[in-house]
Amino acid sequence: MSTHVIDLIRMTPDGDLTLPETVKARLRQLLERQPGADAFSVYEEGGALVLVPVRESQEPAYIPTPEEIAAVVAHFRAMMRVREAAPPSLDDEFIGGLTYKEYFALSEEEEKALWDEVFADEAMEIEDFSEIKVAPDARVSSR
Repeated sequence: MSTHVIDLIRMTPDGDLTLPETVKARLRQLLERQPGADAFSVYEEGGALVLVPVRESQEPAYIPTPEEIAAVVAHFRAMMRVREAAPPSLDDEFIGGLTYKEYFALSEEEEKALWDEVFADEAMEIEDFSEIKVAPDARVSSR
């Protein structure tokens, strides 16, 4: 990730911030790269403010450290090598006709509805099971 100055954000004596158009345009670009994002969560890391695109109604509960991300990526790469598989692309189909990118952009409600739809065919009612009479001291085999 390269670091360069886009422009300056100034604070007025009243405490208001002035955002130059160049900064506003770059912030809009960052939001457009995250489907569904309409706000930024701001947190501090190493003395710098970090902006993370989010849905305004959905603040991230936890933001992993770069070390944690690297450990997870290393784990999954090792698993892929063991399985001799290539990692999926965000544009690969995942479930319900959605790509990984589209799936990760779903709201919590949309995600729940998708999984309800996926498992609707598999749902079994209690009436689908037949009743079997067993002795009160019956045991289930461990094999």
